[in-house]
Amino acid sequence: EEEWDKEELGDSKSKTRVIEQENETLKRNLLKAEILQKRAEEVAKSLKENRGKILRGLNTQTEIALAQFTRDFEYMKKQLETKDEAIRIQEKKIKSLLEANCTLRNGLQR
Repeated sequence: EEEWDKEELGDSKSKTRVIEQENETLKRNLLKAEILQKRAEEVAKSLKENRGKILRGLNTQTEIALAQFTRDFEYMKKQLETKDEAIRIQEKKIKSLLEANCTLRNGLQR
């Protein structure tokens, strides 16, 4: 019976050592998991910040492009208005010349 107790005690110590080793492995794995989780949170935070910066940058670029487009559009609109005005002036001159020509022709026919 004493032999059996020693054997059982040896098995218990052996099982205890195995369990302690497993506990140490679990503790190391838990620590690694916590480190990885912290890194993942830092990366997620960084990505979120970068996304915000990119969106703000895109917004700024869009505003700049819109302002340039508006400025260019207004400039072209003014040029067209100026050209339209020049055409109207030329049309008036032509009409005036035609009227003068008709008046001259009528005067010559009389």
